[in-house]
Amino acid sequence: MIYQSRTTAVQGQYVRLYCPFSVDGIPCDPSNNTPIVRVGTNETPPTYSGSSSSYSDENPVNDFGPFTAKREMTGLWYVDWLVPDDLAIGQWFDTWNWKWGYGDNVPQSQTFAFDVATGDTHLPWEAPVGNIRFSQAMTRYISDFNNAVIWKPQHLEVNWEQGWRDPNKKVVSFGFRNWNTDPKPMVRLNNRLVDGWTADYNGRIVFDRNLDPEDNVFCAYNFRFFSDQEVMTFLNLGLNKMNAVPPVSEIYSSLGSAPAYWKIGILSGAAEVALQRLLMGMSFQEDRIILGEDGQAASEAIATFRQMYADFKSDFEMFAKNTKTLKLPGIAQIIQPEFTLPGGRSRWFRYMMKGS
Repeated sequence: MIYQSRTTAVQGQYVRLYCPFSVDGIPCDPSNNTPIVRVGTNETPPTYSGSSSSYSDENPVNDFGPFTAKREMTGLWYVDWLVPDDLAIGQWFDTWNWKWGYGDNVPQSQTFAFDVATGDTHLPWEAPVGNIRFSQAMTRYISDFNNAVIWKPQHLEVNWEQGWRDPNKKVVSFGFRNWNTDPKPMVRLNNRLVDGWTADYNGRIVFDRNLDPEDNVFCAYNFRFFSDQEVMTFLNLGLNKMNAVPPVSEIYSSLGSAPAYWKIGILSGAAEVALQRLLMGMSFQEDRIILGEDGQAASEAIATFRQMYADFKSDFEMFAKNTKTLKLPGIAQIIQPEFTLPGGRSRWFRYMMKGS
């Protein structure tokens, strides 16, 4: 069965809606509690107390659900929804409700946005990047890489950036994408903290009402310099670098099949590629502004990145050389002769060759 994504949802077809769950950047699942999902035109979460039958009766009549989410892997759940043929086109919202458990029974809620187009909309043949499914091994590698190797570039803070208006009077855009869900963004409207909005976690805030021309919107958020898809590419390149180190004994096509003792080498190789990407980005003003407006401080930071790149490169070369040259235990067969010919073997063969 074909499932559309948030960016390709159309009338009359299934759309798969994902929701990530994490605490302090570590993927995790709600304990003994399955997330419950509702779909509607209002991004304001409905009243919820912990089960699919505990929603308030005050929900709008055009809401759909509740639906029970399914687990794809640790920290990633989804729900498949058949978009009605006569559903109004435009922006819709899916609201996720759950409880963490582990002694924390406070109801949690998160809302995401997606757009629905008409059923005859032409869809590109190439699936969007967001539809890529990560294996368990890839998920572990991404988590280790983000949290142990390149923590800070994946947890960058932006304090009260002023947004700019979208043609849609409810939408405000900001400078950086790949927002982290934890901590949750904060929004100020005309210098006052407000609710009544939802984030797509990709650089946009959507309000539940039209904004006035004189409204000023500021947002504090936490974002990743590299998306999960980019990190996945770095890790695969790290695996390819390990495969290419001589002697090439066996080619491992995926992280799940690679030996466990290769992990340090793969992470070091991935960090080397990531720092190359980071240094290239810092050559341009749009990325360099992350380091601040002080040119001297930015230059010092770039010099530090270059030294880190050299360190990771040296670590990778040393580790790969020592790992790939490990020898297997010698395999041999020792035969103890049971009979010995008189005069030794060489003398016997001389008699045979001479014929005497």
